[in-house]
Amino acid sequence: MSKKLIYLIVLLFLSKVVSAQTANATGTVFRCAASNNSNEPLYILDNKIIASINNIAPDSILELSVLKDSSATAAYGQNAINGVVIITYRKFAVNHYQSNFSKLSKKYKNYIRLNNSDDSGLLYVINGVPVDGKSDEVIRKLYELNKNNIKSVNIIDKGINEESTIQKPLVIIVTK
Repeated sequence: MSKKLIYLIVLLFLSKVVSAQTANATGTVFRCAASNNSNEPLYILDNKIIASINNIAPDSILELSVLKDSSATAAYGQNAINGVVIITYRKFAVNHYQSNFSKLSKKYKNYIRLNNSDDSGLLYVINGVPVDGKSDEVIRKLYELNKNNIKSVNIIDKGINEESTIQKPLVIIVTK
């Protein structure tokens, strides 16, 4: 079963959806209606509390987490008595790690600015281990880096010397 289908099932179950509709060809947008608002979980989208999950685009979701019982109320108080659905959009996660890295490296900040926030031309290396590609797993790994644990962020341009086999600029991230 695909991740997107699992996310949809969880969303449908938790929100007691009675209707769903498909948007135009650019993606699916779900419009949800709950049967009883008093049983609604707390919804958090990109670190902000939202009233409902109307207009959530499943193709934009990087991560979906569900907290319930005491873990939900311990983290979010009485508003989370019916559980918490935490949704992180892919774009939010990318903007988050790019912002953190830009604060640590002017060269990285300039690269991101000049390339309109497109970092697909970069090869990330964390503590000597390459993190190649632009998959959700790579985004998740970069997003989950705690900015307080990052010692340095540096870019090494491709083609440093004649013997270089580097095809992309490297972003070298060293953690504490």
